[in-house]
Amino acid sequence: PAEALVELLRVLRPGGGIGLRSPDWGGFLMHPEISGPVSYYERLQRNNGGNLYAGRTLPALLRKAGFTDVRFSARYEVYPEPELIANYLAETIEASAGPNGAGPEESEARRLGGELRAWAKDPDALFAQCWGEAVGRKP
Repeated sequence: PAEALVELLRVLRPGGGIGLRSPDWGGFLMHPEISGPVSYYERLQRNNGGNLYAGRTLPALLRKAGFTDVRFSARYEVYPEPELIANYLAETIEASAGPNGAGPEESEARRLGGELRAWAKDPDALFAQCWGEAVGRKP
């Protein structure tokens, strides 16, 4: 991200702006909690080089790249249909399955995916995610 922002600053016209948005799991809300699949998904993201807390780092990334007038905000996205996020997470986990040690065995991946899909059927299922947003300008 840092190198990409330096390049974006380079090609942007003086006074031009940029906006970034990224989730931040520090503000992640889920009810009822199901730790197994969520913990596995978090580990999978970290192992793939992802930053679960990237949303809060956006202003620092912009400043470090040379942007000015940096402003930050945060918003929640509440998923009105828990099935959508449950299916996304389940499919990501299931796709990571394999015998090479990169992910769980197929049966474990199916179990974790099934747990997420069952969670989504709970009438009280709630999933909300915080998104960090930052804008900056080229001097």
